[in-house]
Amino acid sequence: MTVDDWAPKEAMPSLSSIILTGDTGARAIVSSDATGMDLSPPEIPPDLANCAALLLDGHHPRIARWAAGMAHEKGVRVILDAGRWKPVMEVLLPLADDVVCSADFTVPGTTDRQSMMDEILRRGTRRVAVTDGAGPIAWRERGQNDGEITGGEIQVPTVTAVDTLAAGDVFHGAYVYAVAQLQLAFAPALELASEVAACKVQRLGQQEWLKALENYPM
Repeated sequence: MTVDDWAPKEAMPSLSSIILTGDTGARAIVSSDATGMDLSPPEIPPDLANCAALLLDGHHPRIARWAAGMAHEKGVRVILDAGRWKPVMEVLLPLADDVVCSADFTVPGTTDRQSMMDEILRRGTRRVAVTDGAGPIAWRERGQNDGEITGGEIQVPTVTAVDTLAAGDVFHGAYVYAVAQLQLAFAPALELASEVAACKVQRLGQQEWLKALENYPM
């Protein structure tokens, strides 16, 4: 894996304060996000010939618009991690093939989860899902040829949570792996992602859960 750091030397790194509740594994985060950086796209765009999917969350708006537009044009599957509404979402939603939302995400003008999912599909996305912690995952998919909408709910594993920090990031990473590497359909990919996230929250810290994945059937 290659990591490219596009931040200028004067950029201010994101700072976060995290509070973890021992009894429930719940966490609270106070973060500056990416407000200290205003990154620009690189002069030389990356080669997307072997790229199967792009995952983005809109934290760096200029980079997000550029990357999503380029991937969309090249036929690379664009997956949007929609944690909360940001102005750049207006641009990203029509470019995204998959939008996986948190329960906190709301599209302006919608009144409930159903109307929000309908609106996201109306804007051009083919697949939309809403996670809700230990609650079921709601999903809807628009057929590529006939445009028929299918959907349902996925029950997530029932586990004792010890540390929920980064559970959403783990979920999205596992989802991208499921569709890009394993080539799973929408609902099975969401199921696998929920199982991996359940593995994460049962273990304290950001490393121990990775050891548990060594024997995971992936």
